[in-house]
Amino acid sequence: LTESLYLDLHPRGIGVYLINPGFVKTPLTDRNTFKMPALISTDEAAREIGYFQADIQERHRLAVLDIFTQACEPLRHAGPYDFGQSDLALRIRDTGIKLGMDREFWHTPPADALFLHRKLGGLYLLAAKLKVRVDIQALFVPHATGG
Repeated sequence: LTESLYLDLHPRGIGVYLINPGFVKTPLTDRNTFKMPALISTDEAAREIGYFQADIQERHRLAVLDIFTQACEPLRHAGPYDFGQSDLALRIRDTGIKLGMDREFWHTPPADALFLHRKLGGLYLLAAKLKVRVDIQALFVPHATGG
């Protein structure tokens, strides 16, 4: 489907990309009853994306994983997540600033990951501004689990 869309839309200057990162072991994927080839840990996923250098200090690794965990809060939340009442953006900002101030951890993630962060951050801030309440988990799970 992606290739077909690409061929149809490319002449109009529209890019079509498929992001298929595989499966990362989380409480959501633990629910899956089907085979998940190439199931990897959060650590492995972060390393593959380029967040971790081979010689990363344990405290830095844990700080990055903490930001990942925080960012997934709306997805992990059972029931409607109240973006308008959440302080998630502030918590992630504070964690990121603390990590960024540590000169032993001067590492910029790959550009692709930064663009994705920017899009997700923009969606989050828009949802917060509009005081959206939405069950993200209910929207996501059928697509992540195949049904």
